[in-house]
Parts: sequence; C-alpha cells; structure tokens
Amino acid sequence: MIDLNEALAKDRWIGRLASHLDDFEALLDGQGYAKTTVQQKIKLLAGFSAWVERQDVPLSLLGEEDADRFLTELGLRPRRGDAWTIRQLLRYLRDTGGVPVLLPEVDTSAKGKLIDAFGEFLRKERGLSASTLTNYLP
Repeated sequence: MIDLNEALAKDRWIGRLASHLDDFEALLDGQGYAKTTVQQKIKLLAGFSAWVERQDVPLSLLGEEDADRFLTELGLRPRRGDAWTIRQLLRYLRDTGGVPVLLPEVDTSAKGKLIDAFGEFLRKERGLSASTLTNYLP
C-alpha cells in the first residue's frame, strides 16, 4: 500500500505520474517560479501522484474532479493555489499527450439545441463574451 505521508515527506512522485516529474519541474522553473514555490508544488504533486496510484486512477481518465477529490480526502486545509497547481499538472499532461484531452459532451436534445442557438444569438447579436455566456447559460 502506498503511504501518502511518506510521498509528501520525501517530495517524490511514484506510480503513473513519476515519469513526468523532471519535465514538469523544468517547466515550472522556466516559467520563473521561485525555487521554494517549485518545491512546494512538487511536494503537493508527490502526494497527488501517490493518491492517483493508491486510487488506481488510469491516466486516461485523470481529470479535474480527481484533483478536487484528492484535496478533499487529503484531510489538510488546502493552501491557496493547491487546486491550481494540480490543474497546471493536468494541463501539462494534456499538452504533452500524457493525458488525453477530454472533449465536452454535446447535448443534441431539443433543449440542448435551443440553448446552443440562444448562446450563439447572445454572442453574435448582443456581443456577450464567452465568460459571460458561461455564467448565464445552463
């Protein structure tokens, strides 16, 4: 059994995500993060890596909901930025092909088509932005 506390203490990634550690750490360094910030992110992601392995989550199904579950089950009060850090990793994995990009489901029902048409009307005719539409459309 994988010990989450041990993984957190040793800042080491295990399991399916371990092969991505060095490249992701280099990406963070390249983005200008301070050394201590990179270390904090790597420590959190070591725990996430252990959790993914313990939960037996295939990389092909790894998503944002897993990040939320991990932070909830961690039992510690998440720090500001913890959820963002895991989402950074997921985006990196998608960009490099480590995790497949999940396409949004398209609602082909009459209701779904009506909502899509109304959204298109609001965007084109009323000039609403994508973020506004996200907030207003179901």
